[in-house]
Amino acid sequence: GAHDDVVLDSLVKPSLPIKDAVERVHGIKASDLDGVAFTLAHAQAALAQLCSDRTVLIGHAVANDLEALRFRHGCIVDTSVAYGVVGAAAGVAPSLRDVSAAVLPPAQDAVNKSTTHDSRVDARTAALCAYHLIGGTETLPKAVARRKHAREERSLFAHRIPAGVDDATLKASVERTTGVALAADATIARGDAYGKCALVFKSPLHAQLAFDTLAGPAEEDTSGRPQKKIYLDDGGGSGKRP
Repeated sequence: GAHDDVVLDSLVKPSLPIKDAVERVHGIKASDLDGVAFTLAHAQAALAQLCSDRTVLIGHAVANDLEALRFRHGCIVDTSVAYGVVGAAAGVAPSLRDVSAAVLPPAQDAVNKSTTHDSRVDARTAALCAYHLIGGTETLPKAVARRKHAREERSLFAHRIPAGVDDATLKASVERTTGVALAADATIARGDAYGKCALVFKSPLHAQLAFDTLAGPAEEDTSGRPQKKIYLDDGGGSGKRP
């Protein structure tokens, strides 16, 4: 079908130096950009040529992609909005993997068979998940269950990490506060003001012990997950079970 036709697939040359490439998320290495001459302006021109006012752009959190591309388009289907999370507050978006696992047959669930990020797989999967809603009578957003993946089972998610806290300080503070060792180094992904990080422990029991050891009551976040605060030497952040 049309969703199998790749019409544009290119890396874009960064216009500024990259501070945190988050390679662990998308799998793109710095060396992959060597020799790339395709710029943001090229991407905008290519999209303008491909799209008319009747073109429907489909994607998961596609609004974020269009914002990054600085490209305005009036007709989009965003599966991160069309689907929600069972038991979560309105506006909480599921992952594309969770949506795909919930609504697509195993033969089409390519995103959960892939161990690395692939933009073409993501695009096809989002299109198939959008097609799944055509002709349906359900009220949107359609809620899907949030699955726990093996790494998440033994992880805590730390967010709102102050700029003054580096990877080593966070790891040392968590281990000192909880008395439970991390199974991997803490790698903080930085945003505009704060950072976030998955704290990976040896097992789910170790992760639960670390969470239970944190002082204070557990409070629910917007998606219904328990979270606690942890106070660091260089500021304050919060940790919550993913």
